[in-house]
Amino acid sequence: MASPYPPTINHIPLTRRFSFLKDLRFWEFIVLLITAVFIAKQLIDTQKSLERNSAVVSQELAISFDDRLSNGINTAVFHGIVNNEDLAPLIANGELDNYLGVYENLNDAYSAHLISDHSLCNMFSDGLLATGDSKNITEYISRIQKEDPTYYVGYQNILGVTRQLCRPSPQLK
Repeated sequence: MASPYPPTINHIPLTRRFSFLKDLRFWEFIVLLITAVFIAKQLIDTQKSLERNSAVVSQELAISFDDRLSNGINTAVFHGIVNNEDLAPLIANGELDNYLGVYENLNDAYSAHLISDHSLCNMFSDGLLATGDSKNITEYISRIQKEDPTYYVGYQNILGVTRQLCRPSPQLK
């Protein structure tokens, strides 16, 4: 004998149960959609924060390298290079190696993407290009590289990048 009541599962009529499941799936979808939007916003904010931090690190490193290049000894080396002075005294006491070593370190930082293109061009292009245009420096590096071809490769790399990337300032023309 058939029951006069509609069939039930757990005391909920089947027609209502299907409607409830449909509503539940709708709300699950809404919650999932809101969660996806929230996660996307968080990822965008995190990316912007990382970009800001990267720019700060780049600037701080650039300032640090600039300080090293601007110390009294390296400034004297730079003036000697620009004025085509004899490099022998600078070579004998290691000052030229220290000066070029700063550019080696700069290359390492730039290659690791810790120095931005803007910082490289803005803060170092004049010194790099002037040093790279020096016949005395070119001859010195060629002499050194006959003994060890890897010596000053970082300096030569950062010089090449600077020549391609940065336009020389009017003072160097």
